[in-house]
Amino acid sequence: MQLFSELIFTAVEFLLLVLEILLVSRALLSIFSDPEGDGLIVKLCVILTEPLVSPVRALLNKSEAIADSGFDLSFIVTYSFIMLTNMLLSLIPH
Repeated sequence: MQLFSELIFTAVEFLLLVLEILLVSRALLSIFSDPEGDGLIVKLCVILTEPLVSPVRALLNKSEAIADSGFDLSFIVTYSFIMLTNMLLSLIPH
């Protein structure tokens, strides 16, 4: 049973790391590439991260102050949530 729980923890930690890398990659690619470009890496990053980012964006857009600011804070909030989840998982003994 302990081996199974360690396997689950390792898989979740790996998934969170991959999501962190994808979010950072998407943010950097949005700065240095054409957002409407047809690059495979750009599309892959968008496809894999949008299911996480879009609900956060919708939630943040409910606040007029944030919606009118012109900044898309959903990446920062999503990335912070992933990092917080990873930190909390590391506190759980396994």
